[in-house]
Amino acid sequence: MINRTEKFLKIGNAIKDGTDFIILAHTNPDGDAVASVLAMGLILHQLDKKFTMVLPDPVPREYLFLPGVSDIEITRELPENIETLIILDCGDVKRIKFFSDAIEKAKTVINIDHHYSNNGYGDLSFIDQESSSVTEILFELFEYHNYPLTREIAICLYTGILTDTGSFKQENSTAKCHFIVSKLLKFQIKPNEIYSIVYEQFTFNQFKLLELGLSTLEMFEDNSIAVIHFDNEMFLKTETQYTDVSEFINFIRLIKDLKVAVICKQMKSGDFRVSMRSKSKIDVSKIAFSFGGGGHPQAAACTIPGKIDEVKQKILLKIKEFIN
Repeated sequence: MINRTEKFLKIGNAIKDGTDFIILAHTNPDGDAVASVLAMGLILHQLDKKFTMVLPDPVPREYLFLPGVSDIEITRELPENIETLIILDCGDVKRIKFFSDAIEKAKTVINIDHHYSNNGYGDLSFIDQESSSVTEILFELFEYHNYPLTREIAICLYTGILTDTGSFKQENSTAKCHFIVSKLLKFQIKPNEIYSIVYEQFTFNQFKLLELGLSTLEMFEDNSIAVIHFDNEMFLKTETQYTDVSEFINFIRLIKDLKVAVICKQMKSGDFRVSMRSKSKIDVSKIAFSFGGGGHPQAAACTIPGKIDEVKQKILLKIKEFIN
């Protein structure tokens, strides 16, 4: 059982006593990562603190509307002297591999997360596997300390919760999660507009890319596993990029009687980022973890090197272990 009061007090004291902060999240940031970095930055701004928001990879296009996003620095280098380092939504230090040295150099490291793979690294950590998202945890932290919330902060928190619950479709969309959302709605945010910006802004080129990806669709294990892939040639042909694939897995999840949906996306390095979604009791985070990745029981990802046929064979063999 998490001692929320004790941990929130210690984190609050570190924020109160700190003067210079760096806030960062994991590589290939998703909605919760981007939104939590921004929400923390906006709170530190309200508290008149000096801070820098950092991400190692660009913000996906669908999150560029979030307040303060233009102030995020996209870099893989941090200064030598770090007073307080706040790491959000990062279940394993490997997911911030470019900044691993910073954890050792920083005077204080605060680790806030909701992945069960998180071992509690850092000087202060708050890990709650029952929370839908880091943005949900941040709302509780901010409320506990009576930090001054604004509509901009509420937009960030809502977006993080929305995306990490799969638009409130996943099991992590709990009563507590909805209760927090009800409080955020009091800030006059517009859920329909946020949903539309995040999920309904596909370009024509993205649809051409989706068409190519769907042509690779393969079904396995009596149609209980669906796999599609996207390679660099497809991105070049459709004038798209790796990040344009992020929401395509939701189309695959629509298949009746499906247990696991898989999308393999080739990165510039040539390796494939494998994203999985579970529509069953299969815990895809355990599958991802076996390849050095992570995530949640219903949504997880990992990186696998090799040609696409090799990658698919590896991931399928592992999934079948959990089905059979």
